[in-house]
Amino acid sequence: MLHKNYVAVKVNLSPENKDKEVLSRYPKVVAVPSFYPLDSSGELLCPQDTGELEKGDHHHGKKMMKYLRRWAVK
Repeated sequence: MLHKNYVAVKVNLSPENKDKEVLSRYPKVVAVPSFYPLDSSGELLCPQDTGELEKGDHHHGKKMMKYLRRWAVK
């Protein structure tokens, strides 16, 4: 699902690396990790703090799939 419908780009955000050039185009990061799905023209669809998609110390499979399906190209 992920690689069929999305291009995943990992952006590092740490005290040593703020990655300002990339992140300046999007809303302030409130939690790490976060998702910033874009449409095919690069417009932000719906930023997502992944805390809501987690169960314990890892991502919850069903919640992740629901989120990915919601924003996948139809």
